[in-house]
Amino acid sequence: MAAETKLVYPNTKVTLVHSREKLLSAEPLPDDFKDQTLALLRKGGVEAVMGNETTLKLSDDTELHASHVISAISKPTPTTTYLPKNVLDSEDLVRITLHSPNADRHLAIGDIAAWSGIKRCGGAMHMGHFAAINIHQHMLHSVGLIEQVGYKTLSDFPPAIGLALGDTAIGWWAEGGIQSGPKFLELMFGIDLGWSICWDHFGLGKGVESYVPAAIEKDAREADHTTDVVEGPPLMASEA
Repeated sequence: MAAETKLVYPNTKVTLVHSREKLLSAEPLPDDFKDQTLALLRKGGVEAVMGNETTLKLSDDTELHASHVISAISKPTPTTTYLPKNVLDSEDLVRITLHSPNADRHLAIGDIAAWSGIKRCGGAMHMGHFAAINIHQHMLHSVGLIEQVGYKTLSDFPPAIGLALGDTAIGWWAEGGIQSGPKFLELMFGIDLGWSICWDHFGLGKGVESYVPAAIEKDAREADHTTDVVEGPPLMASEA
């Protein structure tokens, strides 16, 4: 966010205050990646103050004068207090298990789910995609339009990350190591921070006919000869 703000407002002083000595301190990433991320951030014109609490008067008595302050919390408290304690882990994240009450109808995705990997938007959208497919399969089976459900099973997420930093980007995954630069920005985010990539991946520009198998459409029409299949957007789920 600091890098994007500096890119859009190049004449504005942007300062990132971080309570730890390294960025991404809570994530299972190599120190070399964290150091290179900080270097790219500073190269883009962002002033980074490390090892201080995020207040206008820092723990070393330095005072910052700012027109806007954006508080970014790396480990927020999950909004799961309404759920029974027996479905939560020690960090109040929802344990993904078939043994929870109503597990076939209740789905937890995104930041409230106890799952492997780093909590980021890409993983949350992937979870939402699978959840939407499974909800749709459950609905079709419950009204007798399909005999066998084709549920999607989510695999573990290995630690990996891609960060857009103004006019450059940096990323890391176990097999590829650290990658950075303008070309990596284009590869990972395109020219619009990934908007077009997500739009195309989820088929948001396509009509509903692209998602309805011919056999299901035929069965639906035969079930009611007076009513055509209603067209509309495909069922989607958003990040929790």
